[in-house]
Amino acid sequence: MEAELSLNQADRISILFAPSALPVIDLFRAFGSFDEVYGTELIDRLEASLGKHVGTETAKSIVSDVLLFSFALKRKRDIPLSFRAIASRPGTRDEYALMTLVSAAGKSDHLLATQAVSALGVAGADPLMSLAADISKSLNALPFKSTFLDQGAFSAIMGIGPEMSEAERAQFSETYSKFNFTL
Repeated sequence: MEAELSLNQADRISILFAPSALPVIDLFRAFGSFDEVYGTELIDRLEASLGKHVGTETAKSIVSDVLLFSFALKRKRDIPLSFRAIASRPGTRDEYALMTLVSAAGKSDHLLATQAVSALGVAGADPLMSLAADISKSLNALPFKSTFLDQGAFSAIMGIGPEMSEAERAQFSETYSKFNFTL
């Protein structure tokens, strides 16, 4: 029952990606569902869209890196990642963790990158971290990456953080269970 409660609480978190992040997250979405849904025509369109922001050659390099990253990630996970539809600004926790991993790996924030890998359910992720850093370096022209470098936001979205002791929990309950509406 506790696991169900935890999952339901996590589903209540809403993530809205900035438009500048969509060309990148859409590549992950396309490669994450490539076998089932998408084809090479879509990848070509996404590459062209990304090319408008970073240049054609850089976009080709990013697409190649994201493809390698996606295949490596699929091999290391037991279950598929949760993705929204292409061009969807609302995102999933998995998508947020992916974008955090790419952003943190590019800024050499090893702690945040490691937490993002853990949130994705991957162990032994050194090759993924290296690929994520390569993707991030290629994306220097896009402004979205700093959005995903906030440790507090990542912890809140992923539902991780310090545990409260029984005494802290009791004090919290006692303090915040009383409402005072007097002015």
